[in-house]
Amino acid sequence: MVRRCPTIAIDGCKLACAATLVRQSGGSVARQAAVLDAYRRHKELKPDGIAELNAQGKQLARVMAEELALVVDALGDASPGVHHA
Repeated sequence: MVRRCPTIAIDGCKLACAATLVRQSGGSVARQAAVLDAYRRHKELKPDGIAELNAQGKQLARVMAEELALVVDALGDASPGVHHA
């Protein structure tokens, strides 16, 4: 699937494993998003841990999801006939 569809890679740290794995699998990264960058834009939403998120961490995840939903919509507009999985 990753070889046929544009992919949004969400990386949790600077190692960028998600984007790297997409490329190693023969896919193309249409957009790379870093959790740390989202936190820098929304410092008021400080997660308290990574295995289990507090209310602020969950809100940060919602903010990222909303931002990436716009990216998905834009990708769909740019690629008629592409169906998102």
